[in-house]
Amino acid sequence: MRKLYTPLGIIVFLWLTGCSIPEIKQPKFTIEVPLLIEQIKEMNQFENVQIQSTVSAHNDQTSYYIVVHIKNGQHLPEDDKELSNLGLQIAEKVKNKVENAEEFDAFSIVFHSDYNVGFVRAGNSRQYNFRNTDI
Repeated sequence: MRKLYTPLGIIVFLWLTGCSIPEIKQPKFTIEVPLLIEQIKEMNQFENVQIQSTVSAHNDQTSYYIVVHIKNGQHLPEDDKELSNLGLQIAEKVKNKVENAEEFDAFSIVFHSDYNVGFVRAGNSRQYNFRNTDI
């Protein structure tokens, strides 16, 4: 009898887990992603740009995001408002190249800065979130 409960329990667990994990939506780009990445890199001579989609579920509320990770831009603004404006420009550029942009709730732009201090590698990140309706 115990042999029956173990597989049955595993099946029920997997079924319940599968029902509670939302599926990640994939953006449909109107241009090739490498071309869009190059356009973003040219905005501030960014070292690296990555675009991904993600989902967040909390209290029966599911939100879908497009996240743009940007690494080591040249001459990034020190002022938070200016950096936020640059993030908004990037979010607008990405949104304009996503055919199904209305399926996403927000665009998140994350600026990563890596630098060396002597023998220690350090870094920091600043993230700006823009609701789809505000772009």
